[in-house]
Amino acid sequence: MEATRVRELIGETVLALKECELWGGAAPGDVERIRAGQLDGSAREFAAWMELVLLPRIATSLAATERPEPVDGLGAAARTALGAAATHERIIRLVDELEQALARPSVASELDQALAGAEASAEAADRFYSAFANTLLIVPLDEVLETDGSPRIEHEDEFTPLLTELDGIQYLAVFDREERLSDWAGSLIPHTSMTGMALALALAPAGDIHVALNPGSGHEKVFIPDELEELRQQVMEVEEGVFFAPAGNIPDATVESLRAVLASLPVVRSAHLAVRLGDSDADSGRLVLAVALAPGTDAALAAHVSALLVPVLAEHACEVLLSGRDALVERIVERVPPVFEVV
Repeated sequence: MEATRVRELIGETVLALKECELWGGAAPGDVERIRAGQLDGSAREFAAWMELVLLPRIATSLAATERPEPVDGLGAAARTALGAAATHERIIRLVDELEQALARPSVASELDQALAGAEASAEAADRFYSAFANTLLIVPLDEVLETDGSPRIEHEDEFTPLLTELDGIQYLAVFDREERLSDWAGSLIPHTSMTGMALALALAPAGDIHVALNPGSGHEKVFIPDELEELRQQVMEVEEGVFFAPAGNIPDATVESLRAVLASLPVVRSAHLAVRLGDSDADSGRLVLAVALAPGTDAALAAHVSALLVPVLAEHACEVLLSGRDALVERIVERVPPVFEVV
């Protein structure tokens, strides 16, 4: 629903609450308690909560984006608090419509799913950060449109991101889908694409920029500079302009199949999935599986290991590197957490 209609609903709801003499009814001593969500479930306290907490929050969100943050369960709360009184029917109808206008979108991407579960455990949070680091993001640019009106797509090694400022803090909005950029900006504005990890590296000189992921989508997350720095700490430079970082966004089924094959190979000591990062290298974004083999593994057995592993990762175009045959393996093994390890 358009933001204009949300604003209309707020105005109509306030008017309906005033008509029922529920607006402005909070006692001074109850204000902090209501703001803290400590309600007794009465119509008057529900109305006070809307006045003091909910509607100002929606208004603030509307000021920042045309798609305000979701509000779930609002209609049920109104029906519980306001009951079946005929004088409250209009308020309940308006609150129901307001909730529909602010409905949380269904989970629509792998990154959404990772974010939804990120608070469940430290491991789930790590999976989300890994997914963000390896997701190809849409980054709006501070550029004018070409004369033909079409967006100009820039390369990530030369770009000026479109920043917004709120309360003295600079934000860079990024998106995992072009349609989310269009919804946020009102049209498909000039943009570039890069992984979350490459973006963290590109923003390193700025230091104080916050990254807002998918604002207005209902699946928002703000990365503060310290979080971006933690991502950068995972990166290792193997040669000038070429970096490796832990890989993410690999389906669980693929990882389990990979572990099953690795467990069947006695010469394998550990395996580590990494992603190659580089601004201009044609292999940027390529997955690499670094496998540490037992010392003294002969060439024929190593070739057999590679032949068994490559098909498991074929869908991801993943390169398999074996210790003793590639100098990168030792460096990746030292810095990237294992997906399989013999304890």
